[in-house]
Amino acid sequence: MHDFRGVAVDTRYAPGVALRSRRGTGPRKSEAVRCEARHQPPNAGPSGREGERVLQADRSCVSFVSGRVQGVGAAAATAVETDRLVLRRWRPSDAAPLAAINADPEVMRFIGRGAVLGRGLSDDLLGRFEREWADRGFGLWAVEERAAPGELLGFCGLTVPMFLPNLLPAVEVGWRLAPRAWGRGLATEAARAALAFGFGPAHGMREILAIVNPDNVRSLRVTEKLGMTARPDRFHTGANMRVNVLGIASDAVATA
Repeated sequence: MHDFRGVAVDTRYAPGVALRSRRGTGPRKSEAVRCEARHQPPNAGPSGREGERVLQADRSCVSFVSGRVQGVGAAAATAVETDRLVLRRWRPSDAAPLAAINADPEVMRFIGRGAVLGRGLSDDLLGRFEREWADRGFGLWAVEERAAPGELLGFCGLTVPMFLPNLLPAVEVGWRLAPRAWGRGLATEAARAALAFGFGPAHGMREILAIVNPDNVRSLRVTEKLGMTARPDRFHTGANMRVNVLGIASDAVATA
């Protein structure tokens, strides 16, 4: 049993971020979560707008039906605090430090094809994060340490892995942190908070998956700490490579 309790959720209002955006730009992350609703053939599945329609129509996933956190408006923010971290909505001041993270070759090594992002694409990615919060009621949080408020460490949270349509309907949990955060257990701590949010009453996800580049030893270690076990591998056509799939079911999580 794995206990993801002890996560404080705050639904205070916070403004979003207005940044220019282009649909479909930016890389997809290599970690993912699935809301187990129904199985699809391994080589079939909806993508793009059709994929979004399937997600919204599938009533076994509360989060896909509601489009936002229950009781929280589209403009509202959800903040989560852990022992050492604050997972919060994005601010305009986050754009520059996020761009620095996305331009680091070591950070981007196992993301898609391993290409770094320029400032424009990084800003597009940030804009997409905020649109997902408005559209779905969940998304990727900005992550900072409680001991260093305002200093962006990276991001972690939930999104839909449209880059793997044969896993849809699904929700992806992912993390991308600056190197100064590595080796301290912060990715695991943030991911646990994201899992608690996804498994919680607002969304009620049944199974959470992690999709990881097989060479990404650090992320595989995180999934192990989260209690995830192996599922069948999948082929990521965008990166032209096989990816590992791991998962944990909601009934394996302590709720008492």
